[in-house]
Amino acid sequence: MLCGPRGLPFSSNLLYHNNGDGTFTDVSRASGIGEPHKTYALGVLAADLDGDGWQDVYVASDSTRSLLYHNNGNGTFSERGVYTGLAYDDNGMEQAGMGLALGDYDGDGLLDIAKTNFVDDYPNLYRNSGKSGYTDRAPFAGLGVNPQYVL
Repeated sequence: MLCGPRGLPFSSNLLYHNNGDGTFTDVSRASGIGEPHKTYALGVLAADLDGDGWQDVYVASDSTRSLLYHNNGNGTFSERGVYTGLAYDDNGMEQAGMGLALGDYDGDGLLDIAKTNFVDDYPNLYRNSGKSGYTDRAPFAGLGVNPQYVL
């Protein structure tokens, strides 16, 4: 018997375009966000994470890698979680991502990401380093002291 999401089938992420008239169009496949990535998506946030003026989408995934959909500026997205340092923990391990928060924790004008994880894993505090991606600063910020609790 499998506990948690590992016993469940994977699903695709969805994206709907607001038509501005009270209706929405499913653009999941056309945008690239609907491509299967074998993850269990949970938390999601949308923001311009790389400063190029386009809204990107970050997805915290449970027991699988997290995803960063980079907005290509033409209605499509490219998945760049591994490239930017947002897919795994510092040891290259999958985490049980639950919730997400966004803010500038270090006052440098760049948006940083906080990600909570399930029990027995510390939360992540991803510092935005600009074009070079993200670095997990949770241990240095004192957030890795009680991994036995869900934050």
